[in-house]
Amino acid sequence: KPVTQSHFLKKVDEFNEIIGQKEVKKLLEKSLKKGRIASSYLFCGPEGVGKTITSFNFAKAMNCRIHKTDSCPNDTSAKKCPSCRKIDLFSHPDVKILFPVPKKIREENSRNELLKEGKIHIYQKTEVISIDDVRDVEEMLLMKPFDINKRVVIIIDAEAMTEEAQNAFLKVLEEPPRDTTIILTSSQPERLLSTIRSRCQKITFKRLSREEMKGYLLKKEKLTDEEIDLICLLSNGSIKNVMEFLDEDRIVERELLKTIVIKKDY
Repeated sequence: KPVTQSHFLKKVDEFNEIIGQKEVKKLLEKSLKKGRIASSYLFCGPEGVGKTITSFNFAKAMNCRIHKTDSCPNDTSAKKCPSCRKIDLFSHPDVKILFPVPKKIREENSRNELLKEGKIHIYQKTEVISIDDVRDVEEMLLMKPFDINKRVVIIIDAEAMTEEAQNAFLKVLEEPPRDTTIILTSSQPERLLSTIRSRCQKITFKRLSREEMKGYLLKKEKLTDEEIDLICLLSNGSIKNVMEFLDEDRIVERELLKTIVIKKDY
């Protein structure tokens, strides 16, 4: 079966399971341990290096009832707190997740269906996050949290906010509620207003090393050493690219690329 982002999100439930990004994990775990959580973060770096997964895990860790510096594991035999369970199901009323989608999906308020299917980035290049989305966030922040330590707003591919939406969102960042943490993720932070960038604690994600990608592939997939080396070579430090190459529909393409690379026919 194809390895989808949904599959990956469900499997990665703890910081130590996130591939690479040691410095990022160390910084966030230290913040959790000391109880010094910023009001807003900007997770920036190349596509497919763990920004989205880390933002979800950080939201869970901030609100986990069992662990202080991490979230509940995905092991079915392990006890999972109600907060982690609800966030895993994208059903927690105090955790708002936005990402670019077509107008119809915005109007039908059906982003959660895409989240459950792992289709988070499919409209990244073609759609926007609108001012109406930002107004929904403002409305949410006017209410008291239902059942959570830290209310969390996650905006994935934040550069997709329209200029109007960014200007409205700036007001949220200027006066954030004390019980709320906002996380923006972006592979193109230069498209965000400088005033938005300056009000967020910047966390930079790096491309994964070949060794980190190889370690993931050796654990998760039945591949030959030759195939693993090829995928690592072509993935450019992005686990998103790795997952695309693992898709069964791309076996023929992979074989062709293998021939080209081996023969150096390029």
